[in-house]
Amino acid sequence: MGKFTEKFTQEQEEAILSLYVSKPFADIFFVYDTIPPEQFATLAAAYSRTHEPFQKRLLLSIESEDLPLPKMDSIPQDITGINVEQLKKAYSDFTENWRLPTEKNKQFIQKWAQSYGHNSIKELGNVRFICENIPDLSGKLITGHPLAHPQVKSSRYIDWKNVLAKSEDNLDLKNSKHAEEIFKSLNKIINNYQEITHKLEIFSGNHPLNQEFLDYSLRTETKKTKTQIIEAYDANARKSMLDYSRYLLTPSMLTSVGASMEVRALEEVVTDFLSSPLKQDQQIGRTIIEEAQKVVPVLMGEKSHAKISEYQQELRQYFDEALPELFEFEKNRTFEVTPRTNFVENVTSFTDIFIASAMAWHYGNASFEQYYKALTKEPKKAQEIIHQTFKTRGTFDPFPKPTLIDTPIFETLIDYGADRDNHRHRRGAWLRQALTTEHGFETPQMIKTAKLEKEYNQILNEMSTTFNNIRQDNKYVAQLIVPFAFKCRRLINWSAGQDGYYIELRSKSPGHDSYREIAWDVAEKIKTTAPTFGQYLKVDKQTYPQHLIKNARKWYDQEKRK
Repeated sequence: MGKFTEKFTQEQEEAILSLYVSKPFADIFFVYDTIPPEQFATLAAAYSRTHEPFQKRLLLSIESEDLPLPKMDSIPQDITGINVEQLKKAYSDFTENWRLPTEKNKQFIQKWAQSYGHNSIKELGNVRFICENIPDLSGKLITGHPLAHPQVKSSRYIDWKNVLAKSEDNLDLKNSKHAEEIFKSLNKIINNYQEITHKLEIFSGNHPLNQEFLDYSLRTETKKTKTQIIEAYDANARKSMLDYSRYLLTPSMLTSVGASMEVRALEEVVTDFLSSPLKQDQQIGRTIIEEAQKVVPVLMGEKSHAKISEYQQELRQYFDEALPELFEFEKNRTFEVTPRTNFVENVTSFTDIFIASAMAWHYGNASFEQYYKALTKEPKKAQEIIHQTFKTRGTFDPFPKPTLIDTPIFETLIDYGADRDNHRHRRGAWLRQALTTEHGFETPQMIKTAKLEKEYNQILNEMSTTFNNIRQDNKYVAQLIVPFAFKCRRLINWSAGQDGYYIELRSKSPGHDSYREIAWDVAEKIKTTAPTFGQYLKVDKQTYPQHLIKNARKWYDQEKRK
């Protein structure tokens, strides 16, 4: 019996994995081309539906023969009973022979892909990699890149038995002078999350409407036993309520990301990790480079552009120091409370005022209009921001993300939990501010209906106090303990087609109420600005009671909807 399988020993598992991944049994590793694209897509896509690690699913697929071993002379088809050292050598010889370039090959790659500075050549070098057990906030550096193709573990599949223990390994949390307070707070909110989830599950399961659906299922379902029907009902009651208890999760929560991207984009992602103010991010960046060099040793080698960006670090330091001096509302932390969807109008893009406003917005916590109005009154401050932004920009430093923002723009101020879903829409320009508790939190109606508002509010207020204590020392570390319920700002500049895509996807009734409301707002705005185009948008405004379990919706439509 191995670590993950019944058929293979752990040594055999390691030998098999060495054929497919850069580092067996690791959390961060690259996936070789020995896994065909369709199989990789299927294995990685399972993140959103299971708590199991990628390598375990890979081995189980091989054990069940859903994924066959490559049919080559050097690779035995039946490895049971074979000497492990022979097996390792066969796999190692195979991967070394086809994967790593010879010295002459390296010179060829260096000449054409690096020496001439033609970075676009790297765009044809595609890689696939996995990052498991990384903080939710860190994962956003991967999923936020416009050229990334990621799959992310759903928050429904958190390993609650080990979540706090693993969080205690976080370099930023455990090295903070507030570590004791941080872990005490995390432990408390984890317990609250589990308690509230359980109470919501009981409330939903016992609700008369859902009980009526259960009675209907017991009368009409013929392919399942009574026990199976009740077990499925209980499981769905719990799953349906996770959309509401998830407001108590935090960005320090560990998640897993599977992604494919081209090497040039990988360099940019790694640069963001290495240049992050968080030590855990920097460690992740170094590990990604180490593993990437086993797959693309030249392109991600010593001449790679994946390095610490002093420019990024200097910008961050400048704005951290300058914003309280430039803006009274930043100094006093008095930020405008804007609508959940705020359509920013009466601004002119491609002006110094607009560009400076976008830069300040990215590093601050106020609304776009607050910065824009302040800089309109004092345009010399806008000039100062632009001078400071660009005077140290190097030859290979990309233009800062805020300079990609154009009009029309809209700004959202919603719970971070729903914002994480909007984060997936990368076609177009967007920015998100650092997480804070200063904008307040959202309370789903389900929490109120189940009469859990008092304990919900209490734990969130306590977490806000902890956040403020940590923020005085390090606002970037403080982000890691901001529960998903707290509001954050996002600035979005999309085309009509991307708006339409977002509306049609995110307005659908299976989606979360929080981002569905944003989709409805955007649809209504388009209908006023482009009424002919707007009439062709497919907007789903069908709603259901929040306490209704999700697999009862078809029954509800047929039996209850009037």
